[in-house]
Amino acid sequence: MHQPQIPKNYDKLRKKYEGLGGRPNQEQDQFGYKLFTETHIFYNSDEILKYSRELPKDFPTEEAEEYVDHQKQNEYDLGYITNSSQILVFGVDGSNCSFCMDFSENKEMPRVIYWDDGELTWRVIANSLEDFFSLFNWA
Repeated sequence: MHQPQIPKNYDKLRKKYEGLGGRPNQEQDQFGYKLFTETHIFYNSDEILKYSRELPKDFPTEEAEEYVDHQKQNEYDLGYITNSSQILVFGVDGSNCSFCMDFSENKEMPRVIYWDDGELTWRVIANSLEDFFSLFNWA
């Protein structure tokens, strides 16, 4: 199985926005759906690997049964993910909800997914890391 690699542009983006708080430009994701979150912490390479290995503990397969009847709100709603082998956690918001790179559809250019604790679902919020960072105003 292909092991995802941290994209080369990630570290440059992380350093550019390090220490800044990001709030959504228009309280919506790249696809026009509501996004009520803010950026809090972005991880370095070692932290990405550490927290990505811990993702199955935070989202155990046995809990997926609770989400079987979950009605997807739109095509970007992923429900409850049980296979985290193609996901790298790169940061969290103020509520400790994860921002992740998802390589499941493209092994070279990850889309960005987010655990929406308000809706209790994983959802795609941006097509790329660049698109993710452009969703926010930085102060």
